[in-house]
Amino acid sequence: RSPSNDVQQRAAEAFGALGVAANSYAGQLSALLLDDSIFVQRATAVALGAMMADNEMNEARMVSHALMTSPDRAVRIAGVTAVAGLNVYAPAVLSAEAGRVGAAELGGQPVDGVAAAAALGRLGPVALAHYGMASRVAALGLHDADPKIRLAAASALGLLRTVVQDVDEHARNIAAEELGNNRWDIRMEAAEALASFGPTAVQHAATLARCLNDARAAVRDAAAIALTCMGADGRGWLAVALHDV
Repeated sequence: RSPSNDVQQRAAEAFGALGVAANSYAGQLSALLLDDSIFVQRATAVALGAMMADNEMNEARMVSHALMTSPDRAVRIAGVTAVAGLNVYAPAVLSAEAGRVGAAELGGQPVDGVAAAAALGRLGPVALAHYGMASRVAALGLHDADPKIRLAAASALGLLRTVVQDVDEHARNIAAEELGNNRWDIRMEAAEALASFGPTAVQHAATLARCLNDARAAVRDAAAIALTCMGADGRGWLAVALHDV
């Protein structure tokens, strides 16, 4: 890589950090999609996604896909990261392909496996099916002799965990919404679902506590168990509710 490549990559990353505010420069920036450096190409595609550069998206998608089909492993992983950076501009079929490509690159040398795990983390929920293996690969990278690989592994695990936490929060909210369902069996299953999340579902403890007054004993029992699973805070809500009975 030449010094000019580094400058161009950093320039693309800077535009990406500015996001929509830098949209007026998207046309000029898109010229870097044709750069001879895969790192510049990747950074440019990611930047254009952050800038919501509608007019340049077709080219960015084509470049990202071309990177993923390269015979070079590092280039394929860069392509996965590029697709992730396209955000909402990446068609579902392209994102799904990126997930498969990233998963296929988890084996081999630690530097590549960790990079693939990070790329999958950036892809988000579309690659969730591969997060188990990606997490294991990144966890192994934490014990590598190379400090750069250890740091990259830590970063990859952070990316993966953030996505999982977001998905978990959505799941908890969905379950909490069903506590008010007209069907008692759905209310019971909603409480059981929240119980499986343990203390991380404590934000819904107040709603569960109201279920302790449900007309159905099965719902009351499920709500009580869920509150107990939430730890001290949940048991506190349970104690208050029982005291008021």
